[in-house]
Amino acid sequence: MTLALAASRADTSPLTTGHLPPGNLPPDNLPTSDLQRTTTMTTAILNPPVPSTPALPHTGRSRSTAIRAFLTITLTEGKVWLRDPTSAIMALSFPVAMMLLMTSMVDGVEAHHMLVPSLAFAIAMPTVTLLPATFGLLRERQILRRFQATPMRPSALLGAHFIIAFTSVMVAGGGAIVAGDLAFGLQTPSSIATMVLGFCAGLMAMLCLGTLIAAVVPRATTGTGVGMGAFFVSIILAGAMVPLTGVLHTIGSHTPLGAAAEVMTAGMNGYPMPVTSLIALAVWTVVLAPIAVKIFRWS
Repeated sequence: MTLALAASRADTSPLTTGHLPPGNLPPDNLPTSDLQRTTTMTTAILNPPVPSTPALPHTGRSRSTAIRAFLTITLTEGKVWLRDPTSAIMALSFPVAMMLLMTSMVDGVEAHHMLVPSLAFAIAMPTVTLLPATFGLLRERQILRRFQATPMRPSALLGAHFIIAFTSVMVAGGGAIVAGDLAFGLQTPSSIATMVLGFCAGLMAMLCLGTLIAAVVPRATTGTGVGMGAFFVSIILAGAMVPLTGVLHTIGSHTPLGAAAEVMTAGMNGYPMPVTSLIALAVWTVVLAPIAVKIFRWS
């Protein structure tokens, strides 16, 4: 009974009902201004205002920290990539060797005719062969699982290797051009801007293709096998080994490497800009990149 009485008293307390007891009500003969003041004070006592937390000023530290972390992982992965002799030698020397070998073995073919196939090899080797094998090895050794325990996102890790592969391809392509010019003398392209545009756009599209493969391969051997298959298919459809005609040429000109070869050939020989090939390169890049980030597996 005592507990019930206490509960009934608590339910009728001023703090729960929001009203003062009858004995504490203001008298009826108070002026209107005093009555309003008393009511306001009573409301303030029963319903105190909740202090609001002031908004902290934006310092930009989170963004600068993310940028520094991304640069750190890029430099670290770049050093690891350079310490691997297989990756560095294959990516940097293979296009130069193909430029010299293809030109010397084919009689009656001028060196500038071999420039576009050599650049196609320079693009394809690091993007769809070395990149998937690297991620397959990281995934096989559970290194990616350790990265998963950190705040790093898949886009940051893929972006770091994206930059490494892009830099290596640019160096390899420049090496092929210098070697061909010193050994055989290269003809100046009719449109250097078109050549550069085709090379960079093709490199971006092929990197997205290689990143898509690298996002899911479970082992290094699987990455190498799938990557080599994509490498040979891309090289053949690009016409880097045998010139294509008819339906195969139409199909090849819409593949990432084949479209890049079309644009570079137009820049080399002064042909009209192949707009459909540029559109194909843009579509490949825009479609494959987010898919690779979406399906990325840490293990």
